[in-house]
Amino acid sequence: MRILLGNWKMHGCQKSILSFLEELSPAPQGIKAVLCFPFPYLAEAAKHLPRGYALGAQHCSAHQEGPFTGQVSASMLRDVGCTFSLVGHCERERFEDDSVVRAQGEQVLKAGMTPILCFKILDSVVDRMPLEGAESVLLAYEPVVGGDAPSRHVMDDMQCISKRFSNALLYGGGINASTLSPLLTQCDGFLVGRASLKVSSWNALLDACTTAAL
Repeated sequence: MRILLGNWKMHGCQKSILSFLEELSPAPQGIKAVLCFPFPYLAEAAKHLPRGYALGAQHCSAHQEGPFTGQVSASMLRDVGCTFSLVGHCERERFEDDSVVRAQGEQVLKAGMTPILCFKILDSVVDRMPLEGAESVLLAYEPVVGGDAPSRHVMDDMQCISKRFSNALLYGGGINASTLSPLLTQCDGFLVGRASLKVSSWNALLDACTTAAL
């Protein structure tokens, strides 16, 4: 089973997201497709997901509930239809240390969802991993040096990660349908950003992953 996860970050509006979903076909067999839209649009998006798609959140609170203005708990996300949530994305590292990321992952698991644990440095995975339920966590490697073609260094890192952890591993560097081939033997799927914003580029990634899954 290949995993393709699209992170829309702070893009889109309700109209553009619903239009995007209307143009999608059901996810191909052998592919788990997950879309992470901005918070305000998750509940409505959940009503329009094509067959074979799952809904994810881009972030969640490290707390279950309480006086935390502006934060959204994992249980709230589960309540509107999410079954996945990113934790520790590199674009949030200035706000969250490893202990906070671990607590977020634990909240996601308690809510009955799957955490996608993001990391840039291999040594940080242990400090970010939930103390219980670690086997259910998806790992997403976000290399410090990105780009649309992975370097030899990145490929070596992927091999090291796979040897050290038995968790499913996503590649979270820059990627497109024409440059993902070298990574298909090194990971279980991809965490993509801009390539998930247009139906054409998203479908191209689905096609490439489907061919690899056959």
